[in-house]
Amino acid sequence: MKVKKLTDKNIQELIELYKSGKLANAENKVTAEINKNPNNFFLYDFLGVILSQREKLDEAVINHKKSIKINPNYAQGFSNLAGALLKLNKINESLNALKEAIRINPNFAEAYNNLGFILKERKKYNESIVLYQKAIQIKPNYEKAYNNLANVFKIIGKTEESIKCYQSAIKINPNSKIANSNLANLYIDICKVEEAQKCFKKLFDLLPDNIEYKINNGLLVTPIVQSIEEINLIRENYKKSLNFLSKFKFKNENPGNLIEANFFYLAFHNKDNLEIMRNTSNLFYKIIPNINYTSKKIENKKQKKIKIGFISEFLSNHTIGKLFGGLIKNIDRNKFNVTVGHTLQTETSSIKDEIDNCADKVIILGNNVKEQQKQIEDENLDIIFYPEIGMSPTIYFLAFSRLAPAQIVSWGHPETTGINTIDYFFSSTLFEQNKAEKKYSENLICLDEFPLYYEPITNIGPLKNRTELNLPKDVRLYGCPQSLFKLHPDFDSILVKILKKDPEGYIVFIGGKGKYKFWSESLKKRWSKDFSILNDKVLFTNRLSQLEFISFCNCVDVLLDPIYFGGGNTFLESMIVGTPTITLPGNYLKSNITAAAYKQMKITNPPIAKNSEEFVSLATELAKDAKKNQTLRKSLKNAANIHLYKNIKVLKKFEKILEEVHRNSQLGKKLKDGYNLN
Repeated sequence: MKVKKLTDKNIQELIELYKSGKLANAENKVTAEINKNPNNFFLYDFLGVILSQREKLDEAVINHKKSIKINPNYAQGFSNLAGALLKLNKINESLNALKEAIRINPNFAEAYNNLGFILKERKKYNESIVLYQKAIQIKPNYEKAYNNLANVFKIIGKTEESIKCYQSAIKINPNSKIANSNLANLYIDICKVEEAQKCFKKLFDLLPDNIEYKINNGLLVTPIVQSIEEINLIRENYKKSLNFLSKFKFKNENPGNLIEANFFYLAFHNKDNLEIMRNTSNLFYKIIPNINYTSKKIENKKQKKIKIGFISEFLSNHTIGKLFGGLIKNIDRNKFNVTVGHTLQTETSSIKDEIDNCADKVIILGNNVKEQQKQIEDENLDIIFYPEIGMSPTIYFLAFSRLAPAQIVSWGHPETTGINTIDYFFSSTLFEQNKAEKKYSENLICLDEFPLYYEPITNIGPLKNRTELNLPKDVRLYGCPQSLFKLHPDFDSILVKILKKDPEGYIVFIGGKGKYKFWSESLKKRWSKDFSILNDKVLFTNRLSQLEFISFCNCVDVLLDPIYFGGGNTFLESMIVGTPTITLPGNYLKSNITAAAYKQMKITNPPIAKNSEEFVSLATELAKDAKKNQTLRKSLKNAANIHLYKNIKVLKKFEKILEEVHRNSQLGKKLKDGYNLN
């Protein structure tokens, strides 16, 4: 580009200096050139780019604006201005700048890509897809746009499209680190371990010392397993990797954006995870320095109200929002000041709006762990209550910080965290079969009732019938509307026995497109080895809306609780129509929730099995005996409304146990492990 008093050689020298990473020198040189050429729009824009790289964002914006004032038709200048504004979180101004860049140059692929990214962050996924596709249409070898498009397809569940786009990015640039990494992590999520490991091998060839790749490859846990032997192998490899990874350091502003929380799936192995979760957290404490933070504002304050923060990525139209929203919305505001914390990934929904509207304050956690720590620290909370830890990488790593005198996790993900900054695990004596056996790194604290103030959905509308749900009409249906990764290999033989005892029966799971299709295919592969009858007599629905889910529960003859990890919200919602669930309690909380609900409901002779044989008998007998089934449905529906839903006694006991936690923390103490509030 030729400008007055500035040669192409001058420009190239400045660009090379910038590319070398000597940003301070580049800034000084460009500033000097501006003094010689005060009307050169390119120099002001270039200075803005350098300043943005140096995080001098306000100065960057000033210089970008000077550039486009000199040349109002400089599309690249508007695009670079948009980038600086985005870093300043001035989203609307950034959007407007990109739109102006596109107006000036309708074939500006990078501007379409950047605009697509902003709309993706705003969860306007369909609009984002159109923009990425436009960028690719203009620039067919646009690797970054393919990767970004793949990310959106992954979010909205179009897994096959996502794979194709990652593969297109890699075809354009076989050495693309981000596309290979994203594809590897997607392959793990859909149980294609060999393909994932090929991607990791490529990544290690490119960057043999990259710790992110070592962590995600080493701590690989697939959602669906083929056998007990595979479970044991996965866990053995996981433990070896914990030892191997301990010699490294991983320095990153937001580990939750890069490290996959695949250890979530360890909870579905029917194993004692206390040691492995402790060792996992100890690893991260050691190798990720910036998650080890203690607030400077922690103190035992005497104030009228207890300041409590409920922090989760899923306080929305999600199991966590449904389970814990009632407690958050209805806790006594004369005693508690409530802050709700979401992440940038929290989806908008009416449930989120209801929770937020009842809070004294709502915060959206930023995009790096240091910012998140400061946001929570500034709230001066007395108690942090995490409804779950382990489902969101962002919240998992945030939980390593000591940001309040008392920090509690609950049973939204019914597994210990292993994190030593979490003081308590909030549960119920109804959940805990053997409290003498240590299962949690946290101190266990319990209510003596089902620990929720659960608000069932209302105004569902007319329920759908089997025909409308594409279910067979004149057969018995055994419904199991649970996440497919809950289906332990030991459950397969129970399903087979049900089908053999009831030849006219079918078992129905919730399947769907995207990753759910791959999960169901993985299950079918497992069944084909020893239980081929399941491939003949198991049906998979598509994903279900709320109305369709309640209708499904109403249409099937009985519901089956997977052994080792049963239902929670599923059971609570099914009681709206009263369909009985057959359950087999076990050694861990995760298998005892349905049985606990029956006890809370004061049901005489509930369908709680003592062993797998009784599970089969209860299921088939209730499915075949229509009169007994209908009588039980009415009893369950009535009991849920009286004893399970909107239980004000539980709400008051929840408040009381929080007060006890706070009182003890003010004295520098903790409630004893195994504490019961009767």
